[in-house]
Amino acid sequence: LDLPPAQRESVVVAQRLSRRLASLHRNGDCLQCWLQQAHCACQPDTDVVEDSLPFVHRMFLLMHHKEVGLAVDTAKLILQAFPTKSRLIVNGLEDPMSLTELQNALQQTDRPCLVLFPTDNAQTFAEWYNSTYPAGAITPAATNTNNTESPTAAASQYDIIVMDGTWPQARKIHQRYIPTAILGGGPTRVCLSDP
Repeated sequence: LDLPPAQRESVVVAQRLSRRLASLHRNGDCLQCWLQQAHCACQPDTDVVEDSLPFVHRMFLLMHHKEVGLAVDTAKLILQAFPTKSRLIVNGLEDPMSLTELQNALQQTDRPCLVLFPTDNAQTFAEWYNSTYPAGAITPAATNTNNTESPTAAASQYDIIVMDGTWPQARKIHQRYIPTAILGGGPTRVCLSDP
């Protein structure tokens, strides 16, 4: 292909995704959750309440293109459970709108942006939360039940970025999309627990 490298990558990824989605269709699998129809997670009785994450403003899922269509991939469940909060960016097939939103989240100063990725300097989520919001300053009770946010809850929201892929794929995605600490700090890296 006589295209610039970024466009060539997008064409190749699009071709691979097209074949994978055709395979799902041919097998009669669900095109939304990628599971067999007998195990489809898209049933109307599957009710996950978006309010269960009141402090998450947006979740960016940076997915390696080889994860698309895999029945064992869990990012699709996040997308389904939190459709208004989650944004999908497929590595190599970037949607300009989602990518711009991700770049804005990485550069904003009014709301924390966290990257769930275990770097050497990553804090556990609990350590970050306790150092950012002193004991008792922000609690889930800061949100009310009529789906509006109190000023306290709005001020305590954060964006979170999650890599989806094997460890080698996740490292490449991290290097490609997330600014390094050396080059201007970048977002805070968090991990779920101590190594």
